[in-house]
Formats: sequence, structure tokens, C-alpha cells
Amino acid sequence: MFNLNANQNPTLTLKKKLVALFFTLLIPLSSLLSIFGSFTVLDIVIIGFVLLSLSGVEKLKLPRALIIWILVGLLMVIIVSLFGSHGTSLTYDALFNAAQMLFIFTAVALAAQECTKYCSLSLLLNCVYVLAILSTFILLVSLYIDTPFVKYDERARYLPTFTGLTSIYTITLAFSAFQYLKADISFLRLVIVLSIVLLGTLCTGQRSMMLSFILITGFIFFKKNSMLVSLLVAVPLIFVAIELYSLIVESFDRTSLRVIATLLEDSDRIDILDAFFGAIYEYPLSLFIGLGIESWTLEGQEVHMQIFHLITDYGVFLMLSYFYIVYRFVFFCFDTNTEVRLFAIILTISLLPFVLFHTYSLERGHIFLFILVGAYFSDMKNFRERHCGIA
Repeated sequence: MFNLNANQNPTLTLKKKLVALFFTLLIPLSSLLSIFGSFTVLDIVIIGFVLLSLSGVEKLKLPRALIIWILVGLLMVIIVSLFGSHGTSLTYDALFNAAQMLFIFTAVALAAQECTKYCSLSLLLNCVYVLAILSTFILLVSLYIDTPFVKYDERARYLPTFTGLTSIYTITLAFSAFQYLKADISFLRLVIVLSIVLLGTLCTGQRSMMLSFILITGFIFFKKNSMLVSLLVAVPLIFVAIELYSLIVESFDRTSLRVIATLLEDSDRIDILDAFFGAIYEYPLSLFIGLGIESWTLEGQEVHMQIFHLITDYGVFLMLSYFYIVYRFVFFCFDTNTEVRLFAIILTISLLPFVLFHTYSLERGHIFLFILVGAYFSDMKNFRERHCGIA
């Protein structure tokens, strides 16, 4: 039976749990622990896991599909870097982008796979729960006290200076939904978790995360065969959270709330998409090798949709490689095991707004949790036997 919460490792001591929590805390704090440029302490830990995988007694076995997509990604980065600049020399930003992409396709992918040998998926997801609670607490405290972890951007948004908040909230929403649908947590705990994510979302004004919340809530009660209950729960919960937020923030003006006031005002993104399709139509080969790394924009703005942004920079083949490395769980939405498939579908639904309304990221702090969770899906035999209680 698929039991995501089952602890199959009898040697999982308190010390190991604390180490796992410390490691997951390192991911959002990576932006505050920069060594030079975007190279952080997290990257050193990633390199350490790679060295461990190469020197360990138990050889790291990579699934064939992962090896194929890594090789495709590496090949496309090299091809696009050499021939995809349309006769112009690559800029520093383009070279830096390509170097980070290579790092993700090699060191980060290998390190995530190695991590699965030392930490169960259940432990990792529960650590993400803790990160979600801490993140919302820090955001709410920052409404009253100036902290180095949050900054106000004068647009009704309190933005964290730590990284990975989207991945933390996205995974927390998916995990809580999966647990509730499998009757592992109560309805009360589900509401508490949803409220924690919702309050944090109101602080940041991130509209895509608000959409994730609505989609996950709707999916939960759709699976429970009660869309009416979904509306009766989700809508009041949103307004209760807004009212609570208005009590926390003095002189709060509801019309200034970013997730409401500017929800439908980003028409310029449609213009960017239109220009993108026009550029692809004029130069069809760019569908495969891109329009130039870090070079195509419309009035200084890139395509705010990860699929098209990746095609703009590198082409469709690297886009597929990036998605397999970073969001591997998406490819298991059609798995033969119904419960594995359910968890993959819930993760994908929670992720969907982030993919559709944001540019792609190469910062390890932003995407490493996604890569790490996806790594558990890559070898289904080990995934079921070692982490999910499936014999």
C-alpha cells in the first residue's frame, strides 16, 4: 500500500531528523549565505553530495531516462551557446546563464539523486511543512518589525529575502492535500495548513500562489465529490484570511491588496506572448535552438511563462530536459500505480500557476526542493520500497 507517511527506516534517529531539517533550512537561506555572486553555501553542499556519490561504497545508479535527458540538456546548452546567438558574440549574462544551466544538469541533478539515499521522502516533506510555518511566521512578524528576512516593495508586497518560498508553499499545499485525501490528516489540520499558506500569500501578494490555493482546494473537494463544499470552504476561507490580514496590518486598504487590485491588469504579458509567437513564425529554427540566451525581450520584459521562456533562450529540446530535471514528478501523472499518480497530479496542479505565470529560474534555492522531490520519483522501484511502503 502506498503510505507516504510510513517511516520505513528504523535507524532514523532524532539526530538524522535534525540534520535533515538543517539541510532543508539551508535551501531558503542560501540567498543570505552567498560566497560570491550567486554561488552559495548550498552549492558547496551540492558539490559535496556529488563527491559523496562518486566516492561512496554504494554506487549511485541513475535511471536511464534521467541520463538521457541530462545528455540532451548538456548537448543543447553547448549547441545553443555555439550556434544559437545568430552570429553575435555571447554576452556575460548569456555565458553565466549557460554555466548555471550546465551546473543544474550535472551537479544538482546528481546531488538530488544522492540525497534520496539519506533522507526519506516523508521526512523531507515534513521538514517542508516546518519551513512553511516558519516562513509565514517571519512574514507576519515583519509587518510590525523590520527584519533582514523581508522587505517591503511599496507595491503592497512584503517580499522575503530568503529564497524558495514558492517551492515551499507549492509542496506544502500538495502534501497536505494528498494526506487529507488519503485520510492521513484531519479536515481541521488541512484547514490550518491552508490558512498558513494563504496568510503568507497575502503578505507577498503572489497571485499565482493564490491561484494554486484555489486549484488545490477545488481539487480536494472535487475528489470528495462535492464542488459545493469546495465553494463553501474555499471562498469564506479566503475572505476570513483577508479580514485577519486587515486586523494585523494597520490602516489596511483592501483595494490595495495586490492579489485583488491588479489581478487582471497584466495585459502587457499577452503582448509579450504575441510578440514571441511572431518571432518564432519569422525564424522557425528558433523553436529548436532558441532566439538567443538572455537576448530576446519586449520592452525589457521576458516571456512570463516558463515553457516559452525556455524555448526563447534554448529551444524546445532543452525546455523538455529542464522540465524533466526540475519538475520530474509531472511525468508521473500517468503512472500505473493510482496513488503515485495521485500525488504526482496534486503536485502538478499546485505547480501549474508558477509554471504558467513566471519565468524559469536557475537559482538553486528557488528550484532545489522541486528537483529533490522529483528525484524520489525517478526510480519507482526504490521510490515505492524505500519511501512509500510499497512492497
